[in-house]
Amino acid sequence: MDVLRAVAIVLVLISHWFPATNAVADWGGVGVTAFFVLSGFLITAILRRAAAPVAGNKRGSIVYSFFARRILRLLPAYYCALLLAWALKLPYMREAWQWFVLHGANIFLFRQQQWGEGMGHFWSLAVEEQFYLFWPAVVLLLPRRWLGPGLALLGLAGPLIRWWLLERTATSFSLILTPACLDLFAIGAGLSLVLERRRLPTRFWVGMLLASGGLYMWLSASAWATGFALLGPSCLALAAAASIALALTTKAAPAQWLLRQPALVGLGRLSYGLYLYHLYVPVILHRLLHHVGRLIAHGHYYQAVLAWETTVAAGAVMGLLLLAVAWLSWRFVERPFLSLQRLFPYEHAPGLSRE
Repeated sequence: MDVLRAVAIVLVLISHWFPATNAVADWGGVGVTAFFVLSGFLITAILRRAAAPVAGNKRGSIVYSFFARRILRLLPAYYCALLLAWALKLPYMREAWQWFVLHGANIFLFRQQQWGEGMGHFWSLAVEEQFYLFWPAVVLLLPRRWLGPGLALLGLAGPLIRWWLLERTATSFSLILTPACLDLFAIGAGLSLVLERRRLPTRFWVGMLLASGGLYMWLSASAWATGFALLGPSCLALAAAASIALALTTKAAPAQWLLRQPALVGLGRLSYGLYLYHLYVPVILHRLLHHVGRLIAHGHYYQAVLAWETTVAAGAVMGLLLLAVAWLSWRFVERPFLSLQRLFPYEHAPGLSRE
């Protein structure tokens, strides 16, 4: 899973740091969708494994452990990132901090109809947190025989939900609201059920990856913008689900070698910090160069800076800075709090993932 996270975060960085590349594909959308599918897959699998040996009111302890572990995994680093946004005097953080502190960034950005400086990526983190609030109830309270059909219906309803939101709001910003993303989580959750119950051949997942990826590329290249908005996310989610299944089931030696590469595993482990801070880095770099330009006071300097900021060299500088910040976040914030998850075990299913 860490290697898949590494791929997803690299795609997000490419999209946000080099916007011109989005003419080829919406790399940021690919990466964020992969994160949503991963969350649906992992959280559903963890909750089902934890709940399998218990029933009734004993499941309350599972919910307690789940939320305690989620808080330790996500919130310390999240609030550190918000403190840095405050220190950088990012406008949205100064003007509407409560939306970000209370995980309503997607709703705030929908109302503003603008991404804002350095804060636009918090919409997806808000969607994830809102998903975590109600998903344990879905998995733990819905009868087991209804969960599969319910997820299938939610996956099929995804395009209809996006169509209704677009019709009612007349803005693509409605697609960052949680209802517009529910089928992406549901597809990940459905994958966890499939892998739990049966083992499908590798060729099935390869075919699913090629078919969904091909349909996405056709939609993105066509003039049918509405169809791309409605069906594109579902295609990406199916492709991400197939990639997860292949990573977990393949026995091909090259794939196994790739999935164990320390550099990729390490990058995936840092992916949360990388995502939290990745839009701050261009802001810091731009402000620094602007300050130097004011000291130099040379007319051609600003044109040169604007040109340089979109180069591969600038990307390399930002990448090194971001890696350093993400490693510090992992070493001194995320890992110490993760170690406290031992205090909140899933009592009836020890050894579950630290997710």
